[in-house]
Amino acid sequence: MTTDGPNDAGSWPRTAIQLYSIREIEAPLPDVLARVGATAFDGVEFAHRFPDADVDRTAAALHDAGLDAAGAHVGFEQAETNADTLSERSHSVGTDRAVLPHVEAHHFDDEASVRSLADRLNDVGRHLADRDLEFHYHNQDHEFARIGDCTGFDLLVAATDPELVGFELDVGGAVAAGEDPVALLERYGDRISLVHVKDVSAPDPAPGAGQDCVPIGTGDVDVPAVVRAAREAGVEWLIFENDEPEDATQALERGAEALSEAVAATWDQ
Repeated sequence: MTTDGPNDAGSWPRTAIQLYSIREIEAPLPDVLARVGATAFDGVEFAHRFPDADVDRTAAALHDAGLDAAGAHVGFEQAETNADTLSERSHSVGTDRAVLPHVEAHHFDDEASVRSLADRLNDVGRHLADRDLEFHYHNQDHEFARIGDCTGFDLLVAATDPELVGFELDVGGAVAAGEDPVALLERYGDRISLVHVKDVSAPDPAPGAGQDCVPIGTGDVDVPAVVRAAREAGVEWLIFENDEPEDATQALERGAEALSEAVAATWDQ
């Protein structure tokens, strides 16, 4: 799955927020979307609340807020056994992307485990493609464990069908594992349509070490370098994420400001 489309290499990616980041805002989803629409974000990525939301009201709220849907996080079981409903709900809010946000670390124990996961991802990707949905894989940090001469992530990219499985690169997860997200974007940019711009504090980076999320610009992720590399790779969406913000409202406002400033600064370079 390539990034060919309206955003060719060198274009300006759009910005969004992963709604899980602001799950602590106690308001109906349409009201949350209105609050996102008051910021500089261009869109949202669904996860929290979306499975149970009224899709007609959600679509109307997106329209009223001037937002687009970059995609939706979904579980393996939902993608495998309830694809028709997933497709209908996704298309109703204007997105054709389903993203698998997490798998357990044991899938990266060895090469055979990774290849087994890749086979399953290819099957799901084919299943969703038949319903006009793109399938993407979102990394954590355990994907970067060494397996022989490469990482589990390297093996997974190589073993998945480019026409069936794309990737959403979580740069925070990469940095927490001791990887350079810019190098990953340069190496695998043709497989990456979405980037999670998550800043982390990683004093002792290692695969499986976990991620301590911090506000953008205060951690170990070189956000301007990531934005430049994403733009050059033709990434379509830069998606702000903070898994555990101290204040969800502040995370929304400051995340929008910081990400839009990073994009604008990069555009001038």
